[in-house]
Amino acid sequence: QVEEGELDPIERDGRPDVCGIIAPSQETVLKTGLVLSRCTDGLAKVVNEDELLSSLKAAHPDVSITLAACLCQTTEPIEQAIREHRLERVVVSACIGSTALQRFGDALERLGLDRQALRVLDARAQAEPILDRHAASGHAARVISDAVLKERP
Repeated sequence: QVEEGELDPIERDGRPDVCGIIAPSQETVLKTGLVLSRCTDGLAKVVNEDELLSSLKAAHPDVSITLAACLCQTTEPIEQAIREHRLERVVVSACIGSTALQRFGDALERLGLDRQALRVLDARAQAEPILDRHAASGHAARVISDAVLKERP
């Protein structure tokens, strides 16, 4: 039996090979979720949302992705995602100001999470200068994926 953290032998083309490290048990993995704001002036204005979602799902199949209406006035989609998926870390992509950041942090604290469990980014601002929607979608997916990876243990 292979122990946690040991290399797991597998077969490739009919011969034994060693590939990767066995993931720690589910109890020790921090569950990370992604909340994407769908503001009318947000990310969907500059990217192809279907391409973006497809890229993110392929890159992070174990991360819950929540599509939310505008997060300017409410934190409910974030709170619901945390409760529903029992998240311990949250990445939010939204074009928001500092007052919203404060509200997002307050929402996490109400649910028993530390403010450090939150990463907020404005992928729209980084993708907007790219005029081609397909290229902008790929760039936004990379920016968001990088943020998700930084939140992984």
